[in-house]
Amino acid sequence: FKNNIVTAKRRLFEINYTDGGEISGNTFETQQTGAAGTVSYGLWTSSGVVGTINIFNNKFTKAFTEEISGNGHRVVSLSSGASYNIYNNTFSGLDKTKASTTATNLVYLFYSGVAGKIYNNTYYMPTLTDPSQTGGYYRAINLSGNTAEIKNNIFISDEAVHTNTSFIGSVPTPATNYNTYYIRQPHTGATVVSTYVSLTDYQAANPAKDMNSKSSDVTFADAATGDLHLTGASVNDVNLAAPLQATVANDIDGTVRTALTYMGAHQPSNMTTIAKLFTVTVPAGTEKVFVAGSFTGKNWDNTDPLQLAKTSNANEFAGILPCVDGVNYKYLCEKGDW
Repeated sequence: FKNNIVTAKRRLFEINYTDGGEISGNTFETQQTGAAGTVSYGLWTSSGVVGTINIFNNKFTKAFTEEISGNGHRVVSLSSGASYNIYNNTFSGLDKTKASTTATNLVYLFYSGVAGKIYNNTYYMPTLTDPSQTGGYYRAINLSGNTAEIKNNIFISDEAVHTNTSFIGSVPTPATNYNTYYIRQPHTGATVVSTYVSLTDYQAANPAKDMNSKSSDVTFADAATGDLHLTGASVNDVNLAAPLQATVANDIDGTVRTALTYMGAHQPSNMTTIAKLFTVTVPAGTEKVFVAGSFTGKNWDNTDPLQLAKTSNANEFAGILPCVDGVNYKYLCEKGDW
């Protein structure tokens, strides 16, 4: 299902009894009125779906619901029979336009696959027209079965009121790393992942998760219309750098990704010209690794040096640092001591 523009009141696309498939290059818009007491769907894999489904380079530009007495709206809802690879998609425009009388759940991606990869997607959660709820949630991703790797994604929220707002509803079981999570309007009930209010809290409680992820704001071309291309200060922002995932060789526009690419669906420049990925194996028991050298904006500073993070490999630390080719550097295990 490729290169279509789909606008629907009820359901964008329902798939049943399918072995493998591809959904790519589409623009999807939902203007859902809903049936009381039901979950409404945009893109839905329902019954008998098996094999591998690749969902990439799609733009979900609007997804609003008028549901007031049901279970809410899932922009993409994936059943448990297949493996799903979801990459280079942009998600925006999710909205609830009327007050809720029962729990109303809003989510861009309800993932219940056998296995898969959620790579290089951009999720923008706008301010809801009516944020009232009685037990429902507002999320970018809800994991059911918790089987997908989550890497190189951008998560941004503008919601300031809803009391159960989060980017990911539960701590992922597989690998998750090099994502950026940013809550523009922190408030009671806003969390990054699961119950954790900040990325720092989440990382401290789950030291093997999102070790190299960031909390960094971004600049979109026009989030209100669903244009989530990076622009302005986000171009050449090292905070958005991530290693290339082999299965995501191009960005949403077809641009060939470089070895050091951007988080999210869009690569606006060659990140390898301004930053590098540093990886070092250290003696067992090493607790911290710093690096000082001829780095951009931080020249041979051992008082407050750049710091690497642990990886999932034993005794290994890594980090993406601002520098050009030919940088000289030295690793340290404590600040202020060569």
